[in-house]
Amino acid sequence: MFAGFLNHMSEMARRSSRRPQENLCSRIRPDDDEEDSDEGDLEECGTARCAACFRIDEPTHKWRRLVTLPCCGTKGREEKSSTRFCAACILKLAVTRADSVNTGEYRSYDDEPDEYPVRKFYSKSVQSDNRRFCECPRCRDVLLVKIKGLKTVLLDDSEDDDSDCGCDCSDCEREREEKRASRLDSKTAKSISIHVPSFKAKCWYIGRKKGLAKLMWKISLLHHNLLSFEALGGDESRGEILKLAGYGIIKRVPGKRNTNVYRIDKDNQTNLIKFFKLPKKPQEKDEKSEMMLVSNVLFCFVKLYISCINSYYLSLISANRITNMHRICSVETSTR
Repeated sequence: MFAGFLNHMSEMARRSSRRPQENLCSRIRPDDDEEDSDEGDLEECGTARCAACFRIDEPTHKWRRLVTLPCCGTKGREEKSSTRFCAACILKLAVTRADSVNTGEYRSYDDEPDEYPVRKFYSKSVQSDNRRFCECPRCRDVLLVKIKGLKTVLLDDSEDDDSDCGCDCSDCEREREEKRASRLDSKTAKSISIHVPSFKAKCWYIGRKKGLAKLMWKISLLHHNLLSFEALGGDESRGEILKLAGYGIIKRVPGKRNTNVYRIDKDNQTNLIKFFKLPKKPQEKDEKSEMMLVSNVLFCFVKLYISCINSYYLSLISANRITNMHRICSVETSTR
């Protein structure tokens, strides 16, 4: 039993080592920004402030200025919004690395990143220190933040948070060397620019999140103007469907009666199909995964067909009841 556990752990480590790792620096800060620049000005009213750090807007300062978010701040909406953010806080949002639980991504020991169709999105890294993806803090759409003028700042031993015992033995010296080697060096940035990523780049970022790659695979098969809620998975996939709608991959069909019908741009669906195209000689496990996904879609269609039939017969029963009640009322009226 213990040997089986060790084999399982080694298999998980081997899978994790095969995936491209995003060695991103999370200690990138503005090159000339002071944290306490607006100390004592919090009581001023009527001035535009950052919703995160509460500092006053300084349009001439490259870090304390309030930025325009291209996803939900165009056409004058940014100036009218009461929730705005400065460039320094957007940089901090872009470079902060959260764990997989908070980001919604797969853990290192999960099996899905090694299987079709999730494996495609783990085949390469799409982020770097000067090119980061993040979610808009206002509308949750995906943003691309380009960090310019990166410069590495080597940290001194005195800046290390770990306490030093002061011992000169070989073990302590080796431990200090390992800490120095594993420590991330801080970097400074001169400026940032915020962009709306292309559909393809957005899919590369979204596909790493749990359940979204399989849902996008379903969307690539269905009609681009008729993505019904039930065909996409129904209540079991409600959270994933709402996430894709929030990211702008799919949009709800307008109309009061079309609350459960979505659509996708035809060109975007064409680009989406390319992500899930199997090679000419696919692996056996990829074919099995694809067949399981196809059977799942067919099962959703069967449930949708049964629910439509049930609704049709219920409507007929209701219509017959109304007709019978009308006849009874007519007979009673005639007998009087």
